[in-house]
Amino acid sequence: MSGNKWNCVLLSLFFLFLVFCSSGYALKCLVCTSTTQVCTTNHTCPKGDYSCLRITVGTSKTYRCEQHNNCKVEILQKEFGNSFSFYCCQGNDLCNTAIAIPAHKTLLGLLTLIAVVWLVCF
Repeated sequence: MSGNKWNCVLLSLFFLFLVFCSSGYALKCLVCTSTTQVCTTNHTCPKGDYSCLRITVGTSKTYRCEQHNNCKVEILQKEFGNSFSFYCCQGNDLCNTAIAIPAHKTLLGLLTLIAVVWLVCF
């Protein structure tokens, strides 16, 4: 393999390392309290084991960051009573919207960049 191709391989491996070793990532969730309107306020959750939570009580919805181990019916009943539905998710930023975002933007961008580097170099 020529020197240029090795440089491209190393560059591609570096980008993959950046994508998969980002331990400082914190989840972003919608955050609104007891609203019947569309929630557009987003917030970065503290680092750690957090989920995005969406609670529906009647026509009112609450959106927030929640510690993942609190995403249990018996825990949420203490705050919201017996008549509610909820959705907890950790997969993507803003996953507590009505329509979840299909892929993390940074991952998609870096994978696109790697594909371009690969096509140019090989």
